[in-house]
Amino acid sequence: MARSVFKSEEGRRAIVACYEKVLAEAASRCPHRRRIVKTVLGDTHVIEAGDGSQPPLVLLHGTASNSATWLADIPAWSQHFRVIATDIVGEPGLSEDRHVTLASDETSTWLTSLLDTIGVARVRIVGMSLGGWMGLHFAIRLPERVEALLTMERKWYRKYTMDPG
Repeated sequence: MARSVFKSEEGRRAIVACYEKVLAEAASRCPHRRRIVKTVLGDTHVIEAGDGSQPPLVLLHGTASNSATWLADIPAWSQHFRVIATDIVGEPGLSEDRHVTLASDETSTWLTSLLDTIGVARVRIVGMSLGGWMGLHFAIRLPERVEALLTMERKWYRKYTMDPG
């Protein structure tokens, strides 16, 4: 069995409890829907916001993180897009606790499976760090499915988007 991102069951429970609390608090600031999507690499937690008829925008967080990364940005983006923030499998979120092999096509296979299951043929992707790498990997292998790709490094994102000072 693949190793877990969590060092202990107690640690997993603590992170999940904190994440659930953050998601509940965010719901009061921006309406969103949560669901579990079945993919080829297991259950994938998805947060969706915005009008379903708008163009889809997939948000992919960085390593050792989850979709809480995007909660401050979702209200703005959801005015123009169908926002789909997903917890990457194998990272400390609510998706399958199964690491993907980066030196393979697993990341593109997972993202293809996710998009197919939720009915998205072509997508815009915003990815931070690992999420940016995964978006680029997907765009190189399946360019016909990518409308646009934005990648960012965490320090830039924190300095110019999240930090008020």
